[in-house]
Amino acid sequence: MVPFQVTVYLSRCGLQPNSEMIAKGYPDIGWDPVEGERYIDFLRFCVWINGENVEENANLVIRLLIRRPECLGIALKGEGQGLFAAFKEAIALSEDIRVLEEDGDAATMLKCGLLGDSP
Repeated sequence: MVPFQVTVYLSRCGLQPNSEMIAKGYPDIGWDPVEGERYIDFLRFCVWINGENVEENANLVIRLLIRRPECLGIALKGEGQGLFAAFKEAIALSEDIRVLEEDGDAATMLKCGLLGDSP
């Protein structure tokens, strides 16, 4: 999957609040993590540890976070940056990678900052 496709795929995760979670007392985090299970299909091919794909572990961890959001701790309590911020950073990183692939060294406007000047 090229970075642009990743960005489009991730953008399809629901940006509407989940009424069931709100009814159970969870704060409105601005998106629907239950619909985010589609993200697992992407993630399971992208999580690598020591050069090996860990599809089963990635699948289990993400499903646990989606089905038992209390595992996110401070992310759902409104403290820290939260999971939504992590998604936004991943999308910005994907866009930066695409810009670098297209423009090479001429790329000047990167959004994420992780791919800036590095040694």
